[in-house]
Formats: sequence, structure tokens, C-alpha cells
Amino acid sequence: GAVKGYQKETGKEVDKQTRVNNFLVKREIKRLAEQLAAEDIFPVESVKPVVAVLMMKNLEMEIAKRGLNEAFTDMLIEAFSELPNYTVVERTRLEEILAEQKLSLTGAVNPKTALQVGRLAAANRIVTGSLANAGDFYELNARLTETETGVLIKVYSVQVRKDLVKLK
Repeated sequence: GAVKGYQKETGKEVDKQTRVNNFLVKREIKRLAEQLAAEDIFPVESVKPVVAVLMMKNLEMEIAKRGLNEAFTDMLIEAFSELPNYTVVERTRLEEILAEQKLSLTGAVNPKTALQVGRLAAANRIVTGSLANAGDFYELNARLTETETGVLIKVYSVQVRKDLVKLK
């Protein structure tokens, strides 16, 4: 991963401040997932929506920070997987579909192809978004869309303090 301390346990001890920072960042990402899901009305109560989370577009970021969108996307996938009403499409499956369609995870996906990718992944919801510089913050904007109709369910954004994110 591009962000220190965000990868799965590597056996190395992470200092207390880094753990606190990780918690604060993940809390914002979790809030993003919860807010997107809050407006989602399931047509059939017994069937959990299947959501595909596409890689966030990295808007105007310096090369050194290119891995941030991947780290934030991974955290958003994790946050959605912790929501009880959703089943999440595995990212490796999405990458396979994108490769088959000759598309890239890094932003070549437009709204129309995003819906197509979601349907190919057997997802009835898709999350797309972007990451941008906003002064002392990174702003994460995301949208939850129903894949069959293309109806936008919810748009939401959160800001993460840059000083909480330590780059490797």
C-alpha cells in the first residue's frame, strides 16, 4: 500500500499515533459508506444488494501520492463489507472484468462503462468516486448508483486531514 500502516498486519509494530491516525481516517471512510447506504432502498428485503466499488479517480495529485486513491478505495471496500446489508464484489474480480473490457482501474471508467462493469460483476450497485486536494484535507467524493437503471442513489463526500495520512 501507499499509506503507512494501512496494509494488513505485516507483523511490524505500528506506533500508537499511527494507530490513532488510521482509526480517524477509517472512521471518515466508514461514514462515507454509511451515508451512501443510508439512502439505499432495497426492492426486495430478503436480497442483499451486491455492490462493486471502483477505484477512486485521483484528481490532480502529485505522482508521489498516486497510491492514495488505491488505499482509500481499499478502505471504502472494507467499510462496505462491514455493512450488514451489502455483499461486496471482490476487487480482483473487478480487475479481471476491467481487463477483459480493456479498461483501467485508474480512471478510464466513465459513468456508462462503470454501470456495464457493475452488471458484468453481477452487482446491482456500483460505487464510483474521486480523491482531490482541498487545502489541508483530501476530499473523497463518492456516488452510489443502481446498475440496472443508472439511477443515482446518493452522492456524499468526506474530508480526511492530510496530517493523518503518512506516505511511505
